[in-house]
Amino acid sequence: CVDLSVGEGYEAAMAADIELNFVAPVALCQGFLAHLREQPRAAMVNVTTGLAYLPKAAYPFYCAAKTALHSYTQSLRWTLRHTPLEVIEVLMPLVDTAFHEGRLPQTTKALTPAQAAGQALRGIAASTAQIHVGKAGILKWFAALAPAKGLAVLNKD
Repeated sequence: CVDLSVGEGYEAAMAADIELNFVAPVALCQGFLAHLREQPRAAMVNVTTGLAYLPKAAYPFYCAAKTALHSYTQSLRWTLRHTPLEVIEVLMPLVDTAFHEGRLPQTTKALTPAQAAGQALRGIAASTAQIHVGKAGILKWFAALAPAKGLAVLNKD
């Protein structure tokens, strides 16, 4: 968590989130691009989050990095649309992982890693360009139809 209201102490969190969640996936995609384009059938899969549509204020840099990866993935998909290389985005919801351990209210429902992976793999097998796992798609609709309400619901204390 980062408290943006204090104006300091954000640099390390920002650098780590941007590097891990945007720079590294883009470098992997670009690094494998030539090889994958030579294949008769191939796919790149980037994992983002429903938070690409509406950010969770406690994780501003994580959300910003995933939003950047979402945009990059859309751009790459468009650029490669006339090639056999598929560009797939998996938008994850809240998944019950060690990252959230001890930080979620008891009433918050998260998918298990197995449930999330199963839904993602089914979408990949079906060549779905954008796979909204679990409730991740709800944030897309909130962002489009009622963004202020969506932000308020997502960031309630």
